[in-house]
Amino acid sequence: MLGLDYGTQQLVLPNWRVEGASNPFSIRLFPGWFTSTAYPFWILVLSSVSAFLYLLPPLIIKSNDFLLKDLSIHAFNIDPHERTTGTILSILWAIYLGFSFRRALYDSNENLILVLTCFIARFLRVRLVESFEYSIYRARLAYYELLRLRIATDSLKPFLIQFEDRTFHKNPGLSIRGIARAIKDYLVRGRISGGSTLTQQLVRTLFIVDYYKTLRRKLIEMPLALWATSQFSKKEILDLYIASVKYERGVLGLAAALRFFFPSDPMDKISKAKAFFLAERVSNTRSRILTDRLLILTNRAASDDLLDSDDIHQLKEVYRKQVQDGRLTPSDNKVFHDWIF
Repeated sequence: MLGLDYGTQQLVLPNWRVEGASNPFSIRLFPGWFTSTAYPFWILVLSSVSAFLYLLPPLIIKSNDFLLKDLSIHAFNIDPHERTTGTILSILWAIYLGFSFRRALYDSNENLILVLTCFIARFLRVRLVESFEYSIYRARLAYYELLRLRIATDSLKPFLIQFEDRTFHKNPGLSIRGIARAIKDYLVRGRISGGSTLTQQLVRTLFIVDYYKTLRRKLIEMPLALWATSQFSKKEILDLYIASVKYERGVLGLAAALRFFFPSDPMDKISKAKAFFLAERVSNTRSRILTDRLLILTNRAASDDLLDSDDIHQLKEVYRKQVQDGRLTPSDNKVFHDWIF
């Protein structure tokens, strides 16, 4: 009425999902196999399995001789062959009912891959978040906050892809070359480092609680990355990544990173120099500047035409100011000083 702009609406939740005061996913569609929600399933399984065990084998094997008046006698005199047949059919039927029941209670982003991965994680004792849907919900809110603050992320994406996952737009969430490199690193040095795609880094940030069980965590990251690729577009994965990952200790998401590293600068525009700096910080969150790696990445970005001479000059100023303000420390002061000046 007064010419005010109320902005645009963003659908964070599916319109059929029940909302709560602080956690709209506090009421889970599938709370567990041994809760009141699963009572109808168990009643159906027990009744139908009983039918398979005592009624179906005689019908299949002795259909010509089986009479209704002999039902009570035959049910308690099943030979081993009949009992084996009934047991196999009962197990297959129970599995089918279990799969159908669980599938009917999938949440908006659940599928068989995710259910099996959660089962494997429990077996490997790798702790995951309690609600995947809530983690996705929070990540989307973080991305919409970037939109609300008018923070443009386009300049950041090319650097993230170049530094972290050059095959991002082609891979299914996993990199065979990266996995091979990680296995080689484990065999040679006894530990796994690197080799993760952007999608793996995202699922690790959002869904995995046990960061330090490295080998077992990697085994869970891989199917989770395949699941994420099946649920979200590449653009969505990159947007959620930028809005959610760690840029420094205790600094999660791009908005928090801009406030931390550039408190006095406007947030609505990110220069190429700042984009390079933020992308480099993603895989180096220990308040140190790895000078050798920094020089390699700078030369690579320049050779790929992501940075020109003016951008490199601004980049040096960004790093110089971060060191001057005490946020970062160079690993090699001499090399860093020579690069800056």
